[in-house]
Amino acid sequence: MTFGEQLRREEQRVLEDPVFRRSPTQAKLLRYLVERALAGGPGPTQYEIAVEALGKREDFDLANDSYPRVQVSRLRNSLDHYYARTQPRDGHRLMIEPGQYELRLAATGADPQQGDKAAAAPPGTAPAPALSQPPAAPADGNAAPALAESTASRRRSGRAFVAALVAVMAIAVAGLLAWRMDEPTQDLPPSALDKPAIVLRTDLTGLDGNGDADRDTALLAVRVTEILLAYSLVSDTVPPAEAQDADYTLTLSFMQEPGSKLEAFVSFTNSAGRTLFNELIEHDPARPERFARQLRLALTHITSPTGALAQDRRAALGDPLASGFACFLTIENRRAAGGEVAQLVDTCIQRHPDSDYVPYFRARRAFAAYQAARRAGEPIRASGPAWRDLQLALDADPYNSFANAIAGKVLLAEGKCEAARSNLRIAFEQGANFPTLRALIDAEAPSCPDDEDEIGLTAEELRAQIASLPAADTMHHFYMLVAALASNDLQSARMLAARPQTPATAGSEMTTIEILHRALGDPAFARANAERLRDGIALNIWGNRAVDLAVANLTRAAESSGAAGGNDRRGQAGSRSASPASRAKT
Repeated sequence: MTFGEQLRREEQRVLEDPVFRRSPTQAKLLRYLVERALAGGPGPTQYEIAVEALGKREDFDLANDSYPRVQVSRLRNSLDHYYARTQPRDGHRLMIEPGQYELRLAATGADPQQGDKAAAAPPGTAPAPALSQPPAAPADGNAAPALAESTASRRRSGRAFVAALVAVMAIAVAGLLAWRMDEPTQDLPPSALDKPAIVLRTDLTGLDGNGDADRDTALLAVRVTEILLAYSLVSDTVPPAEAQDADYTLTLSFMQEPGSKLEAFVSFTNSAGRTLFNELIEHDPARPERFARQLRLALTHITSPTGALAQDRRAALGDPLASGFACFLTIENRRAAGGEVAQLVDTCIQRHPDSDYVPYFRARRAFAAYQAARRAGEPIRASGPAWRDLQLALDADPYNSFANAIAGKVLLAEGKCEAARSNLRIAFEQGANFPTLRALIDAEAPSCPDDEDEIGLTAEELRAQIASLPAADTMHHFYMLVAALASNDLQSARMLAARPQTPATAGSEMTTIEILHRALGDPAFARANAERLRDGIALNIWGNRAVDLAVANLTRAAESSGAAGGNDRRGQAGSRSASPASRAKT
């Protein structure tokens, strides 16, 4: 096999990975570097990458804009993450050495920080003998994938992700929450409107002299953190060797004093050194399931579309629609504003037609159109302009979490459970750092029960999410409340009703939440307003069974007048399994 054939084949395999499918910029840069490698000659310059690969103008100011260097750094890191979970088929991986911009083929096991020039096959020479596996089928870039399609590479990466989290669930840790988010004062230069970069730093010196078990626990925590950061919608990561390109620093420190428990300290700071988030997590051998939950919640507080990073970035944006990334943050933080969001989406598509976030914008526009149809009493159908928007979104990004979630909701409205379940499962996994989206899926899932492989949160996970939020925004609060009611988890519903929330400036969801809260403790009100409750829930929950269960369980809860109705779920409609082993999680 020639160098070119091997390079092309490995390129196709990498581009099938979900991380590259949902990042057109990274995919475009990789294709460009492959073409340059095949052409031979010296590697590309930063200027050539900026203009030829990334679409910058010819007057691009390289001296004052690090955009091409940052994008190459992110591609290098994405490749490292890819090969950390996927073995190269022919014994060679794609590599960009630190400080270089040339793509190489390097033997498996080469250190990306040190390079492996001896193992790299130069153009025109035969590479090392290939592994025995048959070649991967090339991806058909022109084919429009079905809404429920799942590729082999997607299944491999999904299994790796789930396996990593299941492994960490064996770590014994309990949480001691100490979260705070300061008002950011950081200003962003005009060139810094893309997704910011996070560098992950780890400190295990506090475990010197400890046994292997503690060190293994810490290393597993680091690995899961790396995986969850790879799923972030609001950030990229850079390796520690390129920390100068990072906008934020996430630090995991581990320590154990004699006679005390192992502790993990999570700290998140911006480039100005301001601490935006910190949390202390304590190891507890008696509670093995709590570590992964606490770690996921901590990272969600940092990297969700409404989390610490997003709020810090938004505070520095002069124009809230200045880039695709800025649009994404603005829309997500105004998502309960109804018609205003629909106008923002149209503006963002017009201003940033080449943004990586366009699939999300199209899915948001489809969601707004379907909501308008719902308000008008029209049926939700998998046809028309809104469905076309979803198809275009999924053609461009088959693993887009929001587009898959809305497609799943539409299919639920049509009673197509099997197809809907596939979309919702993709959305749940890809939305690892998107808590509102996961709550949406949790609320819709009871419409398609599957005892063998349920989608959504366990009761314990939902309660942990409720307890960890200082004040959920309106949509997050709404979806968590309906999820609890539809699964007859009255304990979580009452717990949430007692928690503060961040009110929306507009939208009918606030009114629905208010009447749901009142109905929880007022039997007469619940009975008299059953249809009003149903209509309010059905505006955003499109699976009929989930709506029916929520109203029925709410009425039953109100009639019990706060009795222990939610404590014994056996035989009750839509009960939520309390066992993590019985539900599909990431």
